[in-house]
Amino acid sequence: MRFVLVTVAALVLQGCGSINATVKDAAGRDLMLLGHDPVSYFVHGKPQRGVPKFNATVEGKTYYFASAAHRDQFVAAPDKYEPQFGGFCTNGVTYGVKLSSDPTEFEIIGGKLYIFGDVLGHEYWLLEKDKNLPHAHQMWPEAKDVPWVQQTMKRSIFNRVDWYQSGGALRDEWE
Repeated sequence: MRFVLVTVAALVLQGCGSINATVKDAAGRDLMLLGHDPVSYFVHGKPQRGVPKFNATVEGKTYYFASAAHRDQFVAAPDKYEPQFGGFCTNGVTYGVKLSSDPTEFEIIGGKLYIFGDVLGHEYWLLEKDKNLPHAHQMWPEAKDVPWVQQTMKRSIFNRVDWYQSGGALRDEWE
């Protein structure tokens, strides 16, 4: 019976959720990084809140910037600054799951911006960074164009990846 209920819920929610980690801004646009400036990670080495008047929209995703100069840098080369995995938690994507993200938890690896859901997810991911990053890149093509609710249900409930580790196992390894 539980399987039937979960299956029905999955079908009902199939179209729910965005394909990128966005929130709606005051103008109704899909805002990335909760309004943090993607260029600041690279220029200042830390996140910085953007200002709505300095904005740019690329492929339906809106970004705010701390300055017009940052906006212009971004517009000239968005692929250089956009977060990987649609801004979803990199640790979640490692397992094929689209989890919420905290733009203050990040890594720049190979000139690319990776966002994490929280400090614990970031720390757990670092335990096996050399394995986790390739796993995340392996899973992203499957998850990229799928709404987050559908993808998360698929990989959390029905079809876990072979390298899945529970939160408890990761915590034990981290300690």
